[in-house]
Amino acid sequence: MAGIVRLVAGDLTEKRAIQVLATLAGAILLASARGDPAIFDRATADLG
Repeated sequence: MAGIVRLVAGDLTEKRAIQVLATLAGAILLASARGDPAIFDRATADLG
């Protein structure tokens, strides 16, 4: 929950903060499971 609060304090909506954290968590999980760090980069490319 602290991550969401910090992102909202940084001007994201709560909905967007949840989307960002979910994307990061999923990207980390998939990249780790597949052993391919490039998956993280591809999965998070649109967050920028």
